[in-house]
Amino acid sequence: MQKFWKLLVCAFVLLALYRCDRDKNPLIQEDVVWEPYAYPLKTGNEWRYTRTVVPNMSEELQNAVGLKDTAVSSLTMKITGEKSLADTIEAYEFTETIQEDGRITTSASYYSQGPAGFLFHGYTGPGVCIPKNGKPIKIQFRNRSFSSIQEIIDTYGDNPARKTTEMDSLIIESPPLLVYPSSIQVGHAWTYRSPGNPFMIRKLPVGQETIQTPAGTFQCMKIRWLYEEDIAQGQNILFYDYISDQGLVCRLVRYENIMIKEADSNSSGSFDMTDTIVLTGFSL
Repeated sequence: MQKFWKLLVCAFVLLALYRCDRDKNPLIQEDVVWEPYAYPLKTGNEWRYTRTVVPNMSEELQNAVGLKDTAVSSLTMKITGEKSLADTIEAYEFTETIQEDGRITTSASYYSQGPAGFLFHGYTGPGVCIPKNGKPIKIQFRNRSFSSIQEIIDTYGDNPARKTTEMDSLIIESPPLLVYPSSIQVGHAWTYRSPGNPFMIRKLPVGQETIQTPAGTFQCMKIRWLYEEDIAQGQNILFYDYISDQGLVCRLVRYENIMIKEADSNSSGSFDMTDTIVLTGFSL
């Protein structure tokens, strides 16, 4: 059964690559509204995912810069209880456990459901597992300099303001971030992050889509993330969430035209990278 799931996940990743190429200018489905929308918040709810990060580069470039070709990790999100933050905010604690290459990393995030929608209040702990560098490298992406793939995902991923913290150090988002509004209408974007935090991100529902995963088949709302830099830098980040009444079903991110150079040689080139999260099981 585990091998069958892995095959399904691999098939989904291949389909995701096709979706990225197809969805640079998606058609907007008119007159589609999900109202009211509420994330399934209950202590004990659990979601299990497979995360696959693939730098799509030539074998020659991969060997030159010493970058691992693929990172696959398992991710579990479980609501472990309710917690009062700063004595004023009542939120549900999502404990996130990542397993990759025998290592286990744990962090926590805090959410609530209010009249406005599903809100993100803060977090503790480190971030995600990604391909590891074997040699010192220099990376250019969107006119920014990076020293690793980790930094790119940290900067533009699901929580771009995230800092690595100890589990007892709480970072609070003030005001809280609107992850999904209570009324989701295709073609109507909302602001997720305001300018300077660290940059503006808006989310745009573009339509409904049926998504098949190892956990089942779901009728999803497809939501695109829009970065304020897109106008100046071009659309070289394609970021989509697919959500259903059961929560996040999958996430698809593609970073295009990343420039990389091995620090101690003249070996250089460019590549694209995909980051997919696929639901493999859940208990609600």
